[in-house]
Amino acid sequence: MTFLGSSVQTSGAAATTNYLIIYPPPYEPGNILIMAAIGGGSSTGSIYASPPIQWTALSASDAVLGVFYKVAQPIETAYYLPFSGQCMAAAVIVAYPASTIPSSLFASSSAGVVTYTPALPAGVTATETVVMITANQVSSKSPIDSGVYQAAENIGLPGGWAERVPAFGSGIGGGSGLTDYAVNAGVSDCLGTPPAATVTSAATSDFFTGFVVLSPTGVPPPPPPAPATVVPPPAGGPQFTAGSTPHGTAGLGDQYANLTYLISGSFSFLASKAVFRGTQSVSSQSLSASVVSNPITLDTVLEDPYGGWTGSPWYYWMPPQGVSGWFLCTGNVFTAAPATANAVNPLVATNGADNYAGSLTSNPSVSHGCGRPVIALVYLLGGVNLVQLQAVLAGGANLATSITAGQNSHLEVCWVSS
Repeated sequence: MTFLGSSVQTSGAAATTNYLIIYPPPYEPGNILIMAAIGGGSSTGSIYASPPIQWTALSASDAVLGVFYKVAQPIETAYYLPFSGQCMAAAVIVAYPASTIPSSLFASSSAGVVTYTPALPAGVTATETVVMITANQVSSKSPIDSGVYQAAENIGLPGGWAERVPAFGSGIGGGSGLTDYAVNAGVSDCLGTPPAATVTSAATSDFFTGFVVLSPTGVPPPPPPAPATVVPPPAGGPQFTAGSTPHGTAGLGDQYANLTYLISGSFSFLASKAVFRGTQSVSSQSLSASVVSNPITLDTVLEDPYGGWTGSPWYYWMPPQGVSGWFLCTGNVFTAAPATANAVNPLVATNGADNYAGSLTSNPSVSHGCGRPVIALVYLLGGVNLVQLQAVLAGGANLATSITAGQNSHLEVCWVSS
């Protein structure tokens, strides 16, 4: 199977973060994208990544090496990749032709080794491709560009495999010492039954490996063109031929259908400004203080005329394809009275990696709940960008949301202009 391309991202030279913004590699719609991410915190094995919105996890939810996948859409934008805490981070995305994933396998070495040979996936056929992600977390907090650690960013990827993404990582240029453990990663693949996969490092490390088996599905041929028929126009107006080659947005229909859809859709949006209203009124939610952000589980849809809402587990709204523009998003995160004083930051987040924060609000006292407003004007591309109400706790203990009538978390999205 043909390897199509890759993209990588790290937290930078000896820097730490609790998220990465990573862009898609070269792709075509229908390709399968595989993402791998690893973070090194102040203690080994303490950090894990969560899948970005619209990605599906293959690895366990708390795995040090997180591996996720998705099928590429016509337009892919930057992905917001959250980690469970401050860390030195590295992430990679690789693209392959349309495939299914019949199996995956994940393993890790014992602590503090320089070589590791993981078990291999079984039952791989001659037409299937095995993608291997190799990552390590360096055992010492010394910078990996000095002394014995100089080669640690260059993990020895397995022989007999095709190297697709040379090893890369964080922690380079760290001066005399680091506060977190440096991490590195690389990607290889092979066709058919995989050979032994021994990986190495110049520095003692904890190794993590992930194998993803891809079975090609191919891309079905496009349907034959529809016979040309003339659509009767208004008197004196131009004629449109149905089935003709479109000259507008790729992936939409013929010219006549495009104009009908786009013009009527735009006027419909202008006539009905509120495009989504949702609230949390059925079940309270525990906001975690240990994650980067908490998507608010809006469980009651009050208005969604364009069917853009996706509920559990994502809870986001997306404008329909063909209607892009500026949307005014207003939200409020209501919480119950906390056991201890706390502060919450409400967010309007999009999958374009833009987060619009409301004011950081402390509870007035530990015996009262509190609402926290956020408002943002965001540009959303129809059928591509989404918007989500989130909350970030500024330390403290976990905090429950309120479902008391009149004190509910909610989000409203209104069309403003194109």
